[in-house]
Amino acid sequence: MIQTEGVSKLIPSSISQGELSKLIPGSLSSHQSPSKGGSPRTVSNFPVSLSPPEQAKFYSEAELMICATANKYLIIQHEEGRMSYESIKKITDVWAQKNRAQVIEFMFDQLTQRDLILYNLKTFRFYGPNAENQVSMHGMMQAWKTLAREMSIRTFCTGDSTIRKQMQDIYRILEMLGAPMVTFLAFQQIQIKTLKKMREQQQVRDEQEATKTGVERIWEPPGGFPVGAGPRGSAESEAYANPFSYGTPTTPATSQSTHVRYFD
Repeated sequence: MIQTEGVSKLIPSSISQGELSKLIPGSLSSHQSPSKGGSPRTVSNFPVSLSPPEQAKFYSEAELMICATANKYLIIQHEEGRMSYESIKKITDVWAQKNRAQVIEFMFDQLTQRDLILYNLKTFRFYGPNAENQVSMHGMMQAWKTLAREMSIRTFCTGDSTIRKQMQDIYRILEMLGAPMVTFLAFQQIQIKTLKKMREQQQVRDEQEATKTGVERIWEPPGGFPVGAGPRGSAESEAYANPFSYGTPTTPATSQSTHVRYFD
């Protein structure tokens, strides 16, 4: 039998199922008709345009690009004699202590690859406009550490703003490691597809928001005549369009007058 006493103690008995569901944020794109009764459900305050399968594909492809590029970069630096023996021993000892499976070449996870590069930061040769700036390189390594930790926590409901920031960091990492042109082209395709999906979902959210507050319509003058095209020509229509213009507009005659004056 499953023990549920510990779980029941966390939830007070006075809270109903409906009140409990309101505490769980829903998608920002969720929409409830104003005609339906009841209070609206709590929604998240940040847009999430990519579905869980799309986010899983995005992060798997991005992580593969980073790890493969970092592995090739570490091999080149090792062959050129810029990697210290102490850094390799430290990384492999920690890897073995965690009882992890042996890897080929330097195909560790990206956080371990980042640590190995950081141990040899002064001797390695980097690429990009900030390759010779030690302050910028330390900032880049810190950004890589943050990115690796964020990507290791797979919730598959990451907000659009976070993904945009991560795509910028991924590009800078690939640039720093000297990724080949084919990798940049592949990552560019991922960026274009992801940003297109975000724009489409944002348009859907805007349309749903418009249904709550009403649809904006273009004003037209009475009678069905658009501005600049009156029933009696351009001069008269101009007077109708601008009543403060020179002269007084003449009211169009719809029928002959039936008011007759008699003289004695």
